Amino acid sequence: MKNIRCFMILTPVLILLFVSCSKEDNEDAGFINIDGKKYVLTYGLFDDAGLDAGNTYRNFWLRFQSTEGDQPAHFIVFKLYSYSTSVIEEGTYNYDYIQTGAGLFSWVKVGYDLQYDEEGKPDGGTVLTDKQVTGGSMAVTTEGEICRFEFTIGFEVNDTPVNVSGEFKDVLDKGDVSYSDIKK
Repeated sequence: MKNIRCFMILTPVLILLFVSCSKEDNEDAGFINIDGKKYVLTYGLFDDAGLDAGNTYRNFWLRFQSTEGDQPAHFIVFKLYSYSTSVIEEGTYNYDYIQTGAGLFSWVKVGYDLQYDEEGKPDGGTVLTDKQVTGGSMAVTTEGEICRFEFTIGFEVNDTPVNVSGEFKDVLDKGDVSYSDIKK
């Protein structure tokens, strides 16, 4: 009887502990570091854009952002050209603005400190675009359904270098992602 009473008391406590921690765990999903200032990323999306014309690699749009929804304060979006024709494959990917092919990524956009107007358009903050990228690399590893992306990307803004680095490690949600999602 004593064991049943202990079980009855412990069960609600364990359930409450599990439920209250599950959302908090997502806050450790990732970060983006822009010239030494760290921004937390909690939510990741991917969009399978299909095979290339020659069926040699698969295209994926990915976006990591500070919050779920379409008005994140901080985000990074890019297109990854996987080594695989079916999944996001582990490996090192290099930035290339001109070419597409397995082992590359492009169409990079980074936003931070964003604020939005009543129509949902950014009205403050900074957006760095693909045309400002000077180079970069990304390491992709997987652990079951969890993908880990570690990236370093250089930008040049008004003749001043801007260094962006970070990582994201979480299960990605499937959704619609494109370069033009967030316009500034």
